[in-house]
Amino acid sequence: MISEKPQRSALIGSSGPFSLINAAAFIKQLGHDYKGVHVFDYQTFQQSMLDCEKWLCEILGMSFEGSITGITYNAEVIAGQTRLQRLISIPTFNHYWRTWGRNKLPFLKNSIVSDLILPYRVTLDEAFLASLLPGATLHFVPDGFLMNHARNIKLTRPWQWRGLYNPFDGSSRHPIWCPSGLLHSLKDFSETKLIEDRYFDEVYDTIWNDQEFASWLDGFWPERDKHEYSLFPLQNYDDCGFLNTFFELDIYHRIIMHELKRNPHKVLIVKPHPRDNNAKVHLLESMTPPELKDRVIFMRLEKYASVPLEVFLNKTNITKLVGMCSTALLTGKNSPGMEIEVFSSPDLPEFIDNEIKRMATAAGTDITLV
Repeated sequence: MISEKPQRSALIGSSGPFSLINAAAFIKQLGHDYKGVHVFDYQTFQQSMLDCEKWLCEILGMSFEGSITGITYNAEVIAGQTRLQRLISIPTFNHYWRTWGRNKLPFLKNSIVSDLILPYRVTLDEAFLASLLPGATLHFVPDGFLMNHARNIKLTRPWQWRGLYNPFDGSSRHPIWCPSGLLHSLKDFSETKLIEDRYFDEVYDTIWNDQEFASWLDGFWPERDKHEYSLFPLQNYDDCGFLNTFFELDIYHRIIMHELKRNPHKVLIVKPHPRDNNAKVHLLESMTPPELKDRVIFMRLEKYASVPLEVFLNKTNITKLVGMCSTALLTGKNSPGMEIEVFSSPDLPEFIDNEIKRMATAAGTDITLV
């Protein structure tokens, strides 16, 4: 009996729709056919985000292999070990993670993965995942604005001797492939290389041509061609433990009121962070004065609402982005005629204020205090 020849494929590790769309555009630039691309999700516990990832894979023609969890816990355990403890754990490290990956991703038994695409995050997770497929070429794509990169963890030299290289030391060994709006802002982390706009356009066109997405958009935003819009992407500071929920909502309310007063001819769309929850959105909406509610559209968290706002920018009348640290403030600045306004508050913790300053510098704009 002649054994079946293994198929060459690419593997994407996704931590949400934003990183998945970056990876999908990059895959096209590499020349892969989507039919040979497999996707698995990790660190996404929000059902609406998972549903969005599955839908994106379906309309693009990629295979969604499922969701895996537990990486963060194991990463934190090993990152917290002393150098001696790490050295002792090295003999079993690669074997454990590779076995774990093959159990979770059974398609690997019949495939040769030539390219592994992972979201760049300032944790050790990607180093662990990369050890699953030592023969694949590792590529990074963006995943958010990478707050608190000073918390970087460097791997000790013995780990590198074992073949586990540290992609977080600024080395150009693994560049970050970026849309044009993030090329400069991510240079502090590693060498950056461009994903051409035309490959993003292909992904965006596929999304816009999907009938279910178009139906959702018509229901949520029926008059999108009749007004000029500002868009406010929220953060998930409370979910990360950075801010109290009610304090965070108070800052958002101040930003909303400032924008409505400053631009009375525009309608404001408030887009929650994909890891947020609808209770938070309802609370924020209830803070809006009744006489202004017809000038604010609050997006609800659901499958299609998890689509990154970059998808909307060049196909709608959105002419202004307002926010604090959202990556979209950078990716959107290259849209023709787009105005960017970055907000902060004197009440914010210093490290968040510093990140907002870094965002404003990267976006080439001043900071408005509320």
